[in-house]
This record gives sequence, C-alpha cells and structure tokens, in this order.
Amino acid sequence: MTELASIMKSLSKDLRKGAEGFFDRLVTDVQYEIANKTPVDTGAARSNWIVGDSPQSPIPPHAPGRRLGIGESANLAISIHAAQRAVKARRKAIDPTIGLHNTVYYIGKLNQGHSRQARAGFVQLGILTGVGRSASYRIL
Repeated sequence: MTELASIMKSLSKDLRKGAEGFFDRLVTDVQYEIANKTPVDTGAARSNWIVGDSPQSPIPPHAPGRRLGIGESANLAISIHAAQRAVKARRKAIDPTIGLHNTVYYIGKLNQGHSRQARAGFVQLGILTGVGRSASYRIL
C-alpha cells in the first residue's frame, strides 16, 4: 500500500506539471498566432498583445518603424518573449487566471478588416489556430 501511495503522489505531481505546461503552451501559442496575424505599420498593434494584466494605456512599439509590413519580426519576437515571461510569472500568483489584451484604440478596426495585410477576424482566427495546436500537446 505504501508503494501505491508513492506512485499516486508522483503521478499527481507529474499531472500538475503537465497541466501547467499545457496551459503555458496554449496561452503562448494563441498569443503568437494573434500577434503574427496582426497587421503592422509602426509595430504598435503587434507590440500591444500583452499577456497578463491589462495595461492602462498602450505601450510604445518594441521596435518602432514606418510601413514595417506583416513580415516584421522584431516586435513579434519581443512580444512573444514578454508573453512567455508573463505565463511563467502567473504560476506564482495567488489567482492563476491570465488575460490577453491589446489596448491600441484601433485594434477593433484592424480586426474588422481595415488593413490590406490581414482579413477581418484575424483575432478569432489566431485564437482558433492556437487552440487547435493543443490537440497535439501531451500532459503526461
């Protein structure tokens, strides 16, 4: 019986660790997909996909520019790195819920298709794509 208790305790730890990893990957995959699909001019909209607490106002672009285009990668990479840090910090929080926010005033217009770089609904498409990846995740 002692051996069974030891196995169950070990399995419980592995399950918790696996579930945390699943959640971390899910959040960062969704954030990546949305940020990657976000139209880019100055880099502000892409830089403002923030995981964690909603900022009071938009942050400046991580790597500002003009007419950067959808293939711009510096703001995307920095945004993803910040999301990964926020997800890891969430584990230490009393309330482990987490949000994904964008506070630029025109994000709704971009998502409605007001840019030639991305079709309407790119946010929803990013969520579906990121969540779709979770089918291949392993918890244990």
